[in-house]
Amino acid sequence: MSMVGEHGTVMIGSTGLVAQVSVGEEGKVRVSRRDRRLVRTAVGIIALLAALDAVLYLGHVV
Repeated sequence: MSMVGEHGTVMIGSTGLVAQVSVGEEGKVRVSRRDRRLVRTAVGIIALLAALDAVLYLGHVV
């Protein structure tokens, strides 16, 4: 990929998040502590619901 100029714009995923990067540098997206905490909480809730689903399913089968 060739670019003209010293800066490029990179779109990350389908979230619409855009980062400015210099040509020849790797772009790192900074994530806030709040966002990391929200993601950990969401993953924990999903894991809890999956475990509850497995317990209820096994209880129904047995």
